[in-house]
Amino acid sequence: MNAQKSYKNLLSKIRAWEYIIFLCSSAAFVTLKGILLGKLLNHIEYASYNYFQIISGFGCIFIGAGIILRHHVELPSLLKENNSGKLYAFTSQSHSILIANSLISCIALSLFSFFSNGEVLLAALGAWQAILLLTFTLELIKLKSGEYFTKYAQKLLIRNLVIFLVAAATAYVTKNAIKTALAEVAINTILTGNLLITYCKNTSLPNLNYIKKTLKYIPLELFGALSQYQDRLAASFILSKMEFSRFSYFFIIINIGITLQQFINTKLIVSFSTEEVTSAFRKFRLGSISLTGIIVFTTSFVLITISSINMAPHWLNLDLESLCLIICIATFKGADLTQSYLICRHMKKLALILQLTATTTFILGMIYIYHQKITDLMYFLKFIATWQFICLTISTLIIWLKNRKQETCCNG
Repeated sequence: MNAQKSYKNLLSKIRAWEYIIFLCSSAAFVTLKGILLGKLLNHIEYASYNYFQIISGFGCIFIGAGIILRHHVELPSLLKENNSGKLYAFTSQSHSILIANSLISCIALSLFSFFSNGEVLLAALGAWQAILLLTFTLELIKLKSGEYFTKYAQKLLIRNLVIFLVAAATAYVTKNAIKTALAEVAINTILTGNLLITYCKNTSLPNLNYIKKTLKYIPLELFGALSQYQDRLAASFILSKMEFSRFSYFFIIINIGITLQQFINTKLIVSFSTEEVTSAFRKFRLGSISLTGIIVFTTSFVLITISSINMAPHWLNLDLESLCLIICIATFKGADLTQSYLICRHMKKLALILQLTATTTFILGMIYIYHQKITDLMYFLKFIATWQFICLTISTLIIWLKNRKQETCCNG
């Protein structure tokens, strides 16, 4: 009896940790893919592959502007109401906007690449990948909103594992970025195709009220997309292909911070939407502090491991100063949960002001660097680390003061 009880307790503990285990494994495959491709491709091909990654990642948020945030904020309450009519009306209207945005974005991006003498095939692949990513993202949001966290993590793990195997195998055989991107898009189409067809079938024209509400979220989401990708976009324009490849490789490690932030966000976002402000903010602060420690440890461990087993590409030139700056950037990115908190607490105006201020200061800094013709990666990393530290400090202080004021009013 005691053995059976111990076995059941062990199973319950494993189930409780399933969500974290699956998500960490999923993130590990994304990280490993970037590391292997860096080793298999030369710096020019690696740069091209990362241009494709930027197009698909930024394009996903750009195409889904307004839709992604609305799903995050409104789906949890719609699912709790258990009203199938309301739920279908909401999702079917978002599907029609998704399809329209996708067509417009694909045409615009292809034309821009053609007239700017860019790689049209790479741009087209990135645009199609963005549509597939958005389709998959909306499905994940639905699972998160229904609090099916383990199922959400399982789906993400399976997808990332399959894409990792296909991309790594293609890069090993071809040593070509476009063929690797093509293989990745092909397998992603197979994995997401049925879902996309379902979305196309379940569509209805959006009414005026839906469009008005969605438009309110668009500025905030576009600034959010820009803030998430602005350092990589700036690097792709300012740095040479060699330096951009180095930055992209470093970004694999920085991405650990972003991924861990998303893990905590997934759990905290429900608290932000449903609990009282004071309780949610305590979790927000605790999550940020915990995450900072995790990121510093994980980033250091991954970089030291890469160097020790000679997995790093010959063009990387990793040094101690770069390592410290990467750890700082990863930490600041991972610890920043302010936007999720403000949006879920219906403080969209404050969130937009903070986003606008941060983006403006970043653009001004990049204009100065470009004007001075500074192409040194170390200078670029120093600027990003300093800028992120200042933004995180100011935004956290503003939220703390705002909540302290609300607590004082309530107690009074």
